Amino acid sequence: MELMLPTMIGIIAGITGSVAGLGGGIIIVPALIYLMDLPSQQAVGTSLVVIVFVAVSSVISYARRGRIDYHSAFYFMVFSIPGAIIGAHVGKDFSNDIFSVFFGMLLILVFIFMFINPKQSNYSYNANISMKRQFTDSLGKQYNYEFNKLYGMCISFCVGFISSLFGIGGGILMVPAMIMLFSFPPHIATATSMFIILFSAIVGSITHMTLDHVKWEFVVLLAPGAYIGGILGAKLASIIPSKLIIYILRILILVVAIRMII
Repeated sequence: MELMLPTMIGIIAGITGSVAGLGGGIIIVPALIYLMDLPSQQAVGTSLVVIVFVAVSSVISYARRGRIDYHSAFYFMVFSIPGAIIGAHVGKDFSNDIFSVFFGMLLILVFIFMFINPKQSNYSYNANISMKRQFTDSLGKQYNYEFNKLYGMCISFCVGFISSLFGIGGGILMVPAMIMLFSFPPHIATATSMFIILFSAIVGSITHMTLDHVKWEFVVLLAPGAYIGGILGAKLASIIPSKLIIYILRILILVVAIRMII
């Protein structure tokens, strides 16, 4: 059972992260702290390494479906990577109690975010500071949208920072922003967000490794489950009604948030 538990945590985290574009850390970090008794920063570093496996499996699946806007993703990644490095260093001085409260507050925000109905915006940006995109998916459907470069830079930095500080994917900020601020189609936003998360998680993981925040024995047990969960999640996202998925995630996130704060 001691060996099976981390693997099951990895599978659940992989499914959750892939389906919602969240990266899986909202499951892994609390589980490592409360079920595996790890210090908060070791939980964060270990979670980020595992998230890399979640993201790889999800990105492969989404890439095959032709849902990733690589051009936009590379722009966002330029700014998310410095945020990931800084986030790892900022969090190294947090005590377990302080970390738990902040993490719980973050989950409360995630819970609130999930009640927002993500509708594509019709914003028209200044041509001098906007990036116009024309994207054709694997079914041949064409989408036209644009995003403000400055907003993209700021949000991407925050995504990298939060990802590395708390050991989560950062998709809870990136996906709504891409849909509501940047007019991305929802399924393109989720897939592109996961691609961004992959690289910010790699950079964050390397930074946490240098700080000795990674427990490799847990990575070995969590990663296979996370990889499998990521594949399952990408498939489930196209089968299970999105309303049911969001409803289950809301309950799970709220319960974990309350446990972290109290």
